[in-house]
Amino acid sequence: MVSKIPNTGYEFPLFNSWPILTDIKSPSTVLPMQVLVEVHYQTQMTELATDKRADWKFPTDMINLEEHFLKMGYAVVIRDDNKACKHCTELTLVRIKCPSSEDFKLGTSDNLLA
Repeated sequence: MVSKIPNTGYEFPLFNSWPILTDIKSPSTVLPMQVLVEVHYQTQMTELATDKRADWKFPTDMINLEEHFLKMGYAVVIRDDNKACKHCTELTLVRIKCPSSEDFKLGTSDNLLA
C-alpha cells in the first residue's frame, strides 16, 4: 500500500510522534518499511510559520530530524532536491532496524542502536 500525505510543514510533528526504537511503545507500533516524504524548510501554514517567505526550519532542525530517523531505525537512502521548490527536498527512507520485543523483555533495549 502506498499513501501520500499532503503535509506541507506537518512532516516534522508527524515524524516526532513516531516512537524511537528504545521507546517502550516501539514493539507494538507498526511503522512502514519505506517512507517517501517531501521535507519543507518553509511552509504556507500560518499556524506553523507567520511569514511564508522566511525559513521556519533551520539546519539544526534538519540534523535533529535525521537523528530522529536513525533512532526510529530509518536511513535516508535517496535525497532529491526539488528543482521547482527551493525550500523542499524529497527523501526516501528505508527501515533498516526494527525493534525486537525480546530486547525489551531482556532489558537490552540500550543495544538497539548499536
